[in-house]
Amino acid sequence: MCCCSLIIFLSCWAISADAVNRSAGGHFFFVNERLGWRADYGRIGRTQDSGKTWEWTDIEAKGYAQLFFADESHGWATAFKGFDGQLYVTADGGNTWELQNVFPSEHLFGLYFANPNVGWLATANDLFPSVVGILRTLDGGRTWQHKMVFRDGATVFFLDEQRAWATLSQLNLMVTHDGGDTWRLIPKAGMYGMWFVSPSDGWGILPEANAVDKANADRLYHTTDGGKTWQLLPVIAPNQDLGGPYFIDERTGWVMMNTPLHPGGSLLPTQLLHTADGGQTWHVQFEMKGVWLLGVQFITPHRGWLAGIRESRWVLSEPPQWVLWGTEDGGASWKEIFPGGELQVHPRGKLATLWGKLKQQQ
Repeated sequence: MCCCSLIIFLSCWAISADAVNRSAGGHFFFVNERLGWRADYGRIGRTQDSGKTWEWTDIEAKGYAQLFFADESHGWATAFKGFDGQLYVTADGGNTWELQNVFPSEHLFGLYFANPNVGWLATANDLFPSVVGILRTLDGGRTWQHKMVFRDGATVFFLDEQRAWATLSQLNLMVTHDGGDTWRLIPKAGMYGMWFVSPSDGWGILPEANAVDKANADRLYHTTDGGKTWQLLPVIAPNQDLGGPYFIDERTGWVMMNTPLHPGGSLLPTQLLHTADGGQTWHVQFEMKGVWLLGVQFITPHRGWLAGIRESRWVLSEPPQWVLWGTEDGGASWKEIFPGGELQVHPRGKLATLWGKLKQQQ
């Protein structure tokens, strides 16, 4: 399930720069109304016309990448080559990309940079339970220092160069406010898919079994004390995938509600939900059958993008088709910007898992 909302009146609230300067999903990233990038299988695309056309640069890795840009010039991308995680860097706005670091037998996730020098990264190996590391760099990604190592972690979120949250096994939450030098344990307070806009205000997703048939349903929670306590919000996704959350300030946010793909077609439409009161009430801003939403990003209260794949292309003979929608009115209306472009599938990625399930059903 996806829920998004944008405030039309700029004078109402200030927008959190940290919250806006990232995208939910990580596979596309805009820094202004025209300039953005998106990751594909073994290549990275750049647009200078809001997503209508893309110029591509090949990289050696053949894995699905996550992107983050600190400004219009400095960006990083995580990828895979074999079983090794790789970190690529650009200092010229994506004209060229160089391999900066290799992490043997590690998955890379949670990429974030507060500025061209200070950044965070999380790693995980293939052991069971996996060993997860949280790393920090002070020199633009050339060298990294481990700030915490733990087993069987679930999710991480980096707010700025000092503050981070990490959900461990058994849903224990670890929090740092000093760049990872010290960590505070909050028992049984961990969430999946966390998103914070300040040291106090955040949202998280937690799958829970309902009392009727014990089936899991994704539920959305809100904290106003940095994760110590969480309040259940009126967004529940039974038999659907709740994606996000994505917020640009303490009030304005979105979540994506995806219906699982299958050969017979989706029974329920995919939706993007929006809130203007921190999650207390929601309304549908985008609704469509036959698509799976991948991520959302707003750079102003009016200008934003939504990416997904078409279910109609989710067949054995051809890979899924990547689609980009744009809005200039805070999500009240969406226009398809980029209808083509095949999104390749990495065999270790989430998309490949979905595609594999479909193959088994055919």
